[in-house]
Amino acid sequence: MYKNVIMYLKKLYPKLIILVVLCFALDIIYMIYATKTVRGNVG
Repeated sequence: MYKNVIMYLKKLYPKLIILVVLCFALDIIYMIYATKTVRGNVG
């Protein structure tokens, strides 16, 4: 039982990391996009 849980976590872990990285990247892209559009509107 315990070994199965560890195997499941090992399978799941990379997907979680990819999800976190994707969310982080999207957040940064959104912030850059927002600042660019704001600057474009102001300037």
